[in-house]
Amino acid sequence: MIFFLLSLGQMGRISFLGQQVNGYLYEIPLFILLLILVFSSGIKPLIKAWEKNKSIFIFLLILLFSFLVNTDRFNIRQNIISFLYWLRLVFYSAFFAYSKKISSGVGKGVRIFILLTVIFSIIQYFFYPDLRNLFYLGWDPHYYRLFGLFFDTSVAGAIYGLTFIFLLLKPELISNKYCRRLTMFLFLSFSVMTFSRGLYLSLFLTALFIVFKNKKGQWLALFLLISAAVLFILPKPGGEGVNLLRTFSVETRLESDSNAWQTFKRYPLLGIGYNHIRYEKNPVTENHSGASYPSSFLIILVTGGMFGLLGLMWVIGDLAIANYTAKVALIFISLFSLFDNILLHPFVLFYLLILLVSDG
Repeated sequence: MIFFLLSLGQMGRISFLGQQVNGYLYEIPLFILLLILVFSSGIKPLIKAWEKNKSIFIFLLILLFSFLVNTDRFNIRQNIISFLYWLRLVFYSAFFAYSKKISSGVGKGVRIFILLTVIFSIIQYFFYPDLRNLFYLGWDPHYYRLFGLFFDTSVAGAIYGLTFIFLLLKPELISNKYCRRLTMFLFLSFSVMTFSRGLYLSLFLTALFIVFKNKKGQWLALFLLISAAVLFILPKPGGEGVNLLRTFSVETRLESDSNAWQTFKRYPLLGIGYNHIRYEKNPVTENHSGASYPSSFLIILVTGGMFGLLGLMWVIGDLAIANYTAKVALIFISLFSLFDNILLHPFVLFYLLILLVSDG
């Protein structure tokens, strides 16, 4: 049920207060499952998580303290909305701590999600090639770019890239080697079809790391060959989105980065409080993208200050030492998060955490 609802992407979104509060259908059974695990297992999983990953707890406390010291700068409604997003991080972190109890059954759910993502992505690309009809809600058109049901090429690209990496490094997710290779080909092709340059660079650098560590030169050659072939044959109708030399998005992000830097300089140590960005930019905005900057690290730097950023880097490093697959996945997500708000997006964060505990 959880993975089916997750595969619905933005189609499963529930919005309140002019899209300033967004929940997703998959989070309802996820919360119920967490309650069951808490009542059945007690606090022992939390104690074990504390012993193994203290960084997560400390990072959450830093963000909470940052939020609390900034509450007087915002009204009650704004603070409640912002606090809900901090609670989501706590919710996901708690589920990660307890998910080891159900890790043996996660593989089946991941396979269901992979299958549905393939189906929905293909349908979207051929029958719903752009989001121009939702432009008035703040979505980019993404004309003839693959975004699946996630309605965002970067978020979809992160899902595609993570799936490809885990199928490459954890073949037990799909035991049949022919099925696995076909699925890897599809997700690599899907990645190319997003026309996301940040995704391209992140996958390429991650592939270099794999080659350097494992001497798998054939995988790098195959990656380059498939990517180039798919990119060459893809239709490229008129539109800035499929132009890999486009400069508009770069200029927009540079301007956003400059604004973020100015805010950070005013609150360098603890930032402005988690998810207060929307109200710092414009207290009356209701645009769904108004609460972020084009980088997860930049968001934490502005909202949690230097302490928050150091805490996030500690969390990433802590999780990366678990095993080689986790290290590669976190390298990919961290690189991609330099260009887009990937790591903090609910779809990506949940999918990453669940993959980290899956055992096929």
